Amino acid sequence: MSTRFTTAERAWHAWIEPVGPETGSPEQIAAYETSVWPDSPYFRLLAWHPAGLETRTALDRAVFLGRPGIGRGERELAATVASRLNGCELCTSVHSRFTITFSKREDDVRRLLEEGVDTDLEPRWRAIADAAAARGYALTVVTASGRDAVADGFARLHDQGVDGAIVLNEATAFARSVEVPDGLALVVVDSPPDDRDGAQPVPDGGRYVVVQTDHAAGARAAVAHLLERGHATVWHLAGPTDSFAAAERERGWRAALAAAARAVPDPLRGDWTSASGFAAAARLPAEVTAVFAANDQMALGALRALAEAGRRVPEDVAVVGFDDVADAADYRPPLTTLRQDFDALGVAAVAALVSAIEGTRAAAVTLPPTLIPRAST
Repeated sequence: MSTRFTTAERAWHAWIEPVGPETGSPEQIAAYETSVWPDSPYFRLLAWHPAGLETRTALDRAVFLGRPGIGRGERELAATVASRLNGCELCTSVHSRFTITFSKREDDVRRLLEEGVDTDLEPRWRAIADAAAARGYALTVVTASGRDAVADGFARLHDQGVDGAIVLNEATAFARSVEVPDGLALVVVDSPPDDRDGAQPVPDGGRYVVVQTDHAAGARAAVAHLLERGHATVWHLAGPTDSFAAAERERGWRAALAAAARAVPDPLRGDWTSASGFAAAARLPAEVTAVFAANDQMALGALRALAEAGRRVPEDVAVVGFDDVADAADYRPPLTTLRQDFDALGVAAVAALVSAIEGTRAAAVTLPPTLIPRAST
């Protein structure tokens, strides 16, 4: 248990006098006045190099204040983990206090500081943090939304001497269409191969390496599982249209039904949240007997909608999710789902990135999900 890292404010003293109104140039004064914390001696110290502080301010605003994206508390939690991993006691102290302020998760934060980065975290982030630590590379999280933000993030990371980047979640949709600076190694999780420069995919070329779950195969397994139980067809609660993972799961669902010569109903679309799953499932026709949800959270909302409609699971309607989140086994009833191996995904992504940084391009990696049957089917 560590006592170095704490939420208590740490003493900090500048070795040189921070920039002030009487000592700074117009450029230096403008740099600290437009920073996220203009009265901080730390940011005024950084103002001695105004271009560097301007870059830092842009990144701070994108990481902590950018919209849309995850909440401020979750962003501060990610920064706390990165600071703890990098060994910066001052940064850990600052970000941990902000995490508590915005998320109210004081017990979680204190456990993270005391027990280290191996404490409980969201599965995919957990896996990447573990793998990065094991390979001796420090990890920093940047949140970017939109094509321009991703392109700007790549450029700024390159300018700051960052060796490589792993692109996750919905940012992958933009990684294919932006310029990647020379010298910045890139791995994209859950994306088509880089085929921008030609008509055919380039699995061993292009600007980045792809590491992904075989989402379509998982969807086919879900449909096969439900058809084997006597259902005439399977309805789909689909994810967002701009998500590669959602599109692949929908593609696998359609292919499985077509191969079995079953009717393919129009999918009902959500946005990954349980609320959207509830709303979509509330529109299911009365004759529906089997549902494949694009993720476990949407399946959770579907279970609630079915229960409120007086429909029993699995007696009246069988439900399958995707991901196998930590509490899927505790849903009511326990959820049949497709388990993604987040640990293997994270290890593969970091291994591919480290190989690229060290001059050897790794092959694309596709990992199969595993069907986990439970009481919902």
